[in-house]
Amino acid sequence: MESDPIFRQYRDKRIRLYERLDAVRSQVDEWIADHSKVWPELTDLARLEALHSERERLFADFQESENQFIDYVLKRRHD
Repeated sequence: MESDPIFRQYRDKRIRLYERLDAVRSQVDEWIADHSKVWPELTDLARLEALHSERERLFADFQESENQFIDYVLKRRHD
């Protein structure tokens, strides 16, 4: 499968998605640490909401990518 361009694209996209998810997780961890002793301002809450929205989008992209790749592999096996 290594020579298949769809496989390489999937693998590369998967790596990027996990890197971005890890970056978002780190930003949320930092947000939590920054607000562990003080209630957040509205702008701080907006930042947290943006991070959660980004994470939701990444999960949706990840799931779509996984489904497309599985469909592609199944189709290739039947060809």
